[in-house]
Amino acid sequence: MSHPTFCLVADASCDLPFEMLSHPQLRLLPVNVFVDDKHIVDRREPAATQQFFRESLHSSKAVHGRSEPMTTEEMVAAFNTQLALNYDQMLGVFVASSRSAIFQRARMAVATARRESFALRARAGKVEVLQADCVDSQAFFAGYGAQVMDLMDWVDKGAGIADVINRQRQTVAQTYAYMAPGEVSYILERAALKGEKSVSALAGFAAKVLSITPILRGHMGQTEPVGRKLGKLKAREAVVEMGLRMIKKDLLLSRHMCFSYSGALKSIERMESFKQLKEFAQEKGVLVHLTQMSMTGSVNVGPGALVVGVLAKPHVADDLL
Repeated sequence: MSHPTFCLVADASCDLPFEMLSHPQLRLLPVNVFVDDKHIVDRREPAATQQFFRESLHSSKAVHGRSEPMTTEEMVAAFNTQLALNYDQMLGVFVASSRSAIFQRARMAVATARRESFALRARAGKVEVLQADCVDSQAFFAGYGAQVMDLMDWVDKGAGIADVINRQRQTVAQTYAYMAPGEVSYILERAALKGEKSVSALAGFAAKVLSITPILRGHMGQTEPVGRKLGKLKAREAVVEMGLRMIKKDLLLSRHMCFSYSGALKSIERMESFKQLKEFAQEKGVLVHLTQMSMTGSVNVGPGALVVGVLAKPHVADDLL
C-alpha cells in the first residue's frame, strides 16, 4: 500500500478531536509541559490529558507552569525519520508565533530537513525532491483546531502543498476563538506573570470583587476582552450561544465548529444549550466538535475554560453576546 504523498503537521497545542489524530495525512509534534517538578510530554492522548487535568492543572503550582517546544534539532530528527521518507510534500501549520516559539523553531527545522532529505530519499530510491514548508496559523486553542480541520478537508479532496498553503493564507483572518475562563483569578495571575495587558487592572479588580467573568477573543495572534458575564456558568452559556448565533447569522466559512474544554467533557455535553446547538447545527450541515483542551493551552488559562473556534466572516462580538 502506497503512502499518501502529502502530510499536514500541527503541534500538540492544537485542539483537535481525538478521532482526527488517526488520519494518515496528519501528524503532531509533541510539546513539553512543566508544572512544579513534573515534566509531561503532551501528545494529545485522551487518558494522559485527563490525568493531567486531575493531578496537575488543579495544583497551586499550575499557574506557574510553562510549555516548551521541541528543540530545532529534535524537530529535524522527527521530520527526517517520520516524514521525509513517507511523504513527498509536508506542510507544518503551527500555533500563533505571538504565543509560542514553535513556529520559529519549525521554520529553521524545515529548512534543515529539506537539505538533509536529499541523501535520505536518494538512498531509499525516491527521485522526487521533498517539498516542505511551514506557516503561522496566528491562532490558538479551538480556533487553531478549526483552522486545521478546514485544511484537512482540502487534503481529503486531494489538494497538495501549494493549494493548502493558499487556503491557509485565506483562513488566517477568518479564524476566531471565544473563551469563557473557568477561574478568573487564574487568568489574571497568569497574565500578570507574563506581563500581558489583555485584561486591565481595573477589569481584573471588578472581576475578583463582583464575580465578573470576561469573554475573551483570540484573533490574528492577539487576545482581547470583548464582553463580560456574571459568573463562570453564564459566561460558559454565552460561549455556547455565540456558536448558535454564528450559525443563525450565516457567519461561518467552514463546516467545522470546534469546542475545547479544560475539564471533564461531560460538563459541557449535559448543557441543554449545547444539546440544542448540536441539533440546530446538524440541520444546517455544521459539524460541532467537542474535545479536551491541550495540556499546553490549559496551563495558560486554567481549569474549567471553554473555547469555541470557528472560521467566520468579519463580525462584531457584541452582536453575538
